[in-house]
Amino acid sequence: MDTLSSGERCRRMGMVRGRDTKPEPFVRGYAHRLGYRYRLAVADLPGPADLVFPRYRKVIFVHGCFWHRHAAQTCALSRSPKSPVTVVTSPHYGDSTGARW
Repeated sequence: MDTLSSGERCRRMGMVRGRDTKPEPFVRGYAHRLGYRYRLAVADLPGPADLVFPRYRKVIFVHGCFWHRHAAQTCALSRSPKSPVTVVTSPHYGDSTGARW
């Protein structure tokens, strides 16, 4: 059960940024300084890659601490959401073996 009302959940989820997160400009700048040229938001790919290098047929996904599931002792920004509990307590949640439910 969600602890927030529908309107409050909608407002909070609307504030979550899907692109141009803090690490993305850093990675873009670094790649550009190294001489790599890239594309952003390529529509014909199956996933939302952050940087696409068509010349090399490679992509880079820039994920933050939540998606990498860093240990709480080493990263204060990594924390599990409080809801929905069924997903958070799933045996594969945060599993680094690549298994998905």
